[in-house]
Amino acid sequence: MGLRGNSLLHVPARRSSFLEIVDADGAALFGTLTGSNGSKRPLQIVPAPDEDEGAERDGGDSDTGDEPGLDSLPLGDVAPFNTLGDAVDPGRFLQVRLPQEKLDAQLLRMESQAHTLLQEQGIDVLFLALGFLEWYEDTNSSAPRYAPLVLVPVELQRDSVRSRFRLSYTDAELGPNLNLGAKLKGDFHLDLPEFPDDFDFCAYIDAVALLVRDRPRWRVLRDKAVLGFFSYGKFQMYVDLDPESWPEGNALLENVQLKRLFGEGFEADANLVEGVRGHEALTAPETLHLVKDADSSQTEAILAVMEGANLVVQGPPGTGKSQTITNVIAEALGRGRRVLFVAQKMAALEVVKRRLDECHLGDAVLELHSHKSNKKAVLGSLRHVFDQGRPEAPDRDARYRRLTEVREALDGYVADLGRPILNSGLRYVDCVGRMLALKNQPRLAGLAPIRFEWLRNWDAEDLERGRRAIRAAGDYLHEFGPPEDNPFRHSRRTSLSPNDDQWLARQVARAWDPLGRLIEDAATLAQAMQIPVPATFADIAILHRAGKRALEAPHLQGVRVSTQEWQVRRDDIREAVACGAELHRLHEQLSGHFIDAAFEADLLAVRVGLAGRADKWWRVFSGPYRQAKATLRGYMKGALSGSPVQWLEWVDGLLAYRRHHQRLRELEPVCQSLFGAQWQGLRSDWAVLGRLADWVIELYEAIGKGDLPQGLADFLEGDPDLRAWAEPVEVLATQSARMQGQLQELVAFLEWAQGPVEEVSLETWR
Repeated sequence: MGLRGNSLLHVPARRSSFLEIVDADGAALFGTLTGSNGSKRPLQIVPAPDEDEGAERDGGDSDTGDEPGLDSLPLGDVAPFNTLGDAVDPGRFLQVRLPQEKLDAQLLRMESQAHTLLQEQGIDVLFLALGFLEWYEDTNSSAPRYAPLVLVPVELQRDSVRSRFRLSYTDAELGPNLNLGAKLKGDFHLDLPEFPDDFDFCAYIDAVALLVRDRPRWRVLRDKAVLGFFSYGKFQMYVDLDPESWPEGNALLENVQLKRLFGEGFEADANLVEGVRGHEALTAPETLHLVKDADSSQTEAILAVMEGANLVVQGPPGTGKSQTITNVIAEALGRGRRVLFVAQKMAALEVVKRRLDECHLGDAVLELHSHKSNKKAVLGSLRHVFDQGRPEAPDRDARYRRLTEVREALDGYVADLGRPILNSGLRYVDCVGRMLALKNQPRLAGLAPIRFEWLRNWDAEDLERGRRAIRAAGDYLHEFGPPEDNPFRHSRRTSLSPNDDQWLARQVARAWDPLGRLIEDAATLAQAMQIPVPATFADIAILHRAGKRALEAPHLQGVRVSTQEWQVRRDDIREAVACGAELHRLHEQLSGHFIDAAFEADLLAVRVGLAGRADKWWRVFSGPYRQAKATLRGYMKGALSGSPVQWLEWVDGLLAYRRHHQRLRELEPVCQSLFGAQWQGLRSDWAVLGRLADWVIELYEAIGKGDLPQGLADFLEGDPDLRAWAEPVEVLATQSARMQGQLQELVAFLEWAQGPVEEVSLETWR
């Protein structure tokens, strides 16, 4: 009941949580907001007119604490004008002293704070206070106090961020200023007038004015209005804790729960919680009225509550606390009980209500928070439930019987998992877990599983014997390694005398260093030739052939050796070389008789004139013959000599030259690409190109058969100089043959069964 911070007893000056209304008409505002005058509508809040901005700025700022208080600015000092300069209807608009910018900022803060409190705690704190009582603490006090008489619960709304705020009545139940009534009664022995359901604002204000008429300096400000935050929370707690408020026989200090909380403790409740762990409902949940999924711990909590235990259920978010509360309420409803569910924040209430709605139990809930706690909303909720009639529950006996069957089958399965397998004494579940663990080990992936038929009749003794055998094998492998790592694993020899052992040691020692040098020399040569390092003696043979072939290679400078065109177009390459050689021969043969133009000329008509006439006596009478002779004479370097039969042979040679020349032009691009700088067209050295083509084509044929390594062609394209490797290449074959002979003796002695010596990996021999 103190005055400090209690806005229900005094609205202080210079507080940004309050907004004074200028030139208000209390009765008109009350009638417009609540609709008591027959026209309920929201009120528009308008700022101070532009011409008053300077005065308002000089007067102070609500945000900085310099705003003039309600005491220093009596109503009526500022004319009610909106920003357009038009007169404001005091029954439809709320005129304030703030300019538009500051008004919007303050209204935005007030709307956000009121909305947050309503959403989090479900309480209305924003009211439009209409009519104030100016009162004094005693006759000697000079500070007036302003207490609101009528509080209308309101909310701020606007259509968009650019539109102005409107003030609307929330339809919550109206009531008197309880704090003021208690203050007047306790300190001044004055009782505020009754606050009837059919409330009349003017009559109530007049009754208050009549009540305080004998108090010096006290007066009622009928038209004073303030928009701000007012809360009855502390006073309601004060009233609830008043011992006189409790009915006889139910005194607050005699409450059983309070006695336990502050003295006796909850040991009996702990025993109840422990006792439900063996409750039959845990194995038959269909006997409960659960509407949401519940695990064993949640079901225990529900049963403990139903048994009357006081308990705390705690857990991180998402662990099903609200779900458990929903089931508790459903179980209580199923048992015909009533439940009071309270929470500090409205969000918790809404979550449980939403879950009950999902289960079609929402109609059993009477909401008594926020706007839903007014008389109209409560009566409407009750009417909605009563109009629905008695609910009908479906027959679930068939489902319960099916549930019993499935549960028995699952329980039987669980029991079977715990039983021993045949005579082994091992539980099935333990064996399955061990088997799954073994399957996840990559090192065991290659092992074949043991057939179960071999183990079917084993008892515990047989299993122990098998374990000992496996442990012994494991110890052996740990000491000597796996069989595949034993160098003698392919030997079929079953005995070895001391003399044999000594001979074997000498042979191995004699072969060890030469084998190492052979492998090293082969690797060095292979790396120099840019081909894979040999892995077997067969690969060394291929390396030797590759070295020999490389040493025998013709001059390959400029030749594109590393292309499959040599294999794909080998016939075209050979044809081109043959055409070039034939062209060279024909040119050498005929160039002494004919000029250069004859080699390019089309002499088919000349041949037609000579053919069939060159060896006839009557040819001189033939016009085509004479024409052919004349044409041929034009291409001769000197006089036309020789016989007509020779002329015909010469013409055939010129035509063959022309035909080969045409074909060579067609094949010239591929030849120029492959032979590179060694291709000189008609001036090419055809003998060299022939040998070169045959050598490269044979090279690819040998590579295709596997006689030579794949990378040899790439190596030879650079025309490497291998003269320094001539001796190592020859020595390599000798070394390989000698080493294979020594190893063959060892293979025969050990009765080796892996395969031919030349196909075994060189690393295996080492």
